[in-house]
Formats: sequence, structure tokens, C-alpha cells
Amino acid sequence: MASVVVMSGGGIKGAVVATRAAKAEPVVLLHIDYGQPSATAELSALHAMAQALPHARLWEVQMPHVLDLQRTFDSSGSAGETDEPPKSNRGRELSIPVLRGLLPVLAATGVQCALRVGASRVSLGLSQHCDAAHLGLPSGGGRSTRGREFVHALNIMIEALLGRRGAVEVDTPLIDANCGQIHQLGIRYEVPFEKTWSCTSASRRPCGRCAACGERAAAFAERRLMDPILAATSA
Repeated sequence: MASVVVMSGGGIKGAVVATRAAKAEPVVLLHIDYGQPSATAELSALHAMAQALPHARLWEVQMPHVLDLQRTFDSSGSAGETDEPPKSNRGRELSIPVLRGLLPVLAATGVQCALRVGASRVSLGLSQHCDAAHLGLPSGGGRSTRGREFVHALNIMIEALLGRRGAVEVDTPLIDANCGQIHQLGIRYEVPFEKTWSCTSASRRPCGRCAACGERAAAFAERRLMDPILAATSA
């Protein structure tokens, strides 16, 4: 029986959360495929991560309707309800259109998973600055520091629905950390960075152009380290 469900897209944040948790308790890595181009690469990374962690297993959930809903909004001309990405991001090699309120949908799925496996906690890799659109905040884009408020409200809702005895807690151990600090924690916890995947494209090699690639590159550059995923995919 797992003690914690760690929601992850295969990136460094999820890997840090999972590695930290796995040192003390059984872990379920939860991957949700909602139609993102990088889903296959993410899942491959999580398979490798599950094998590297003690007493860890991987759960896969298919939710293609999430992206289908975004496409419905776009085709109906209801762009005012969603965030339109730059035209350069419309290709398959870059990121999909941003779906407002994605995180509440994914977190609710994480809670359901926790109930199924008997876990008492769902861990999210939210950091100091979260994607405002993913949190479901009003238009404006960019990053937000309201992740802590989001998680607090989510836990209140869970408690109201499940009751105190059966409640599953959602926690965010990285909520006060920035990208550089998270990378440092990864080094401290001996996270196998070569088994992670951050790029949002469908490429076999990181595109180096998306925001996730930029954040990852900056974190490694800050410590003058070579990203092992680049070496592994250069062949």
C-alpha cells in the first residue's frame, strides 16, 4: 500500500518530490496523458524513475478529452475563455495551447488515485512561481505566486467532500523554492537527472526552445553542470 501519490510529468520537480518521498515511504508515480505532445517521452522517463526508486510503482491515466475540450473552444471561436498561444507554438514540435484550469483537473484525478491505492497524501511539484493559467486564474498569463492559496482551497474542498477521517491531503513540498533551489535539492537527494524529461515537444531530443527547456538549461548553467539528458540523446 502506497503512502503518497506523486503527480509528475517526468520533469525535475516531480523527480525531486518523488525521490524525497521514496526515502521514507512507498510511492506511486502518477502520469496523466491529456494529449500533450510530450506524453510519450514523459512516460518513458517515469518508467525509468520508477525502476530507480525503492518501492515505487507507476500509474498511467489517459484523459484525451482534456485537450479535446481545448480544441472545441478554439474551433468555436471562444478564445476569450482560454489563453491563445503564440502562432509559433501551434506546431507539434512545440507546446500545445494552454488550457486554463488544467491543474485542478489533474489534482482531482490524483486524489482519486490516492483513494484507490490507499494513500494519505498527493504530492504536487508546484514551485514558488506557478503557471497562472494552469491554476485557473484570470487572463493575463505569466507566473503566479498563488500556488499556496490554490492548494489550501483544494484541501478544504477535499475535507468537505471526504470528511476528516477519509481526507486525502494535497501537499507541495517545493512551494517556496525557485528553479535553482529545486535543482540544488535534486543534487542533494541524488536525483537521477538523466532519467527526467522537461521538454514540452514531441521530439526525441529536447527542443531547446520551449519554456521548460529554458528553465532546465538555466538551472544546470547556474551550477556549471552539463545536462545529462543532452548527452544521452545526442547519439
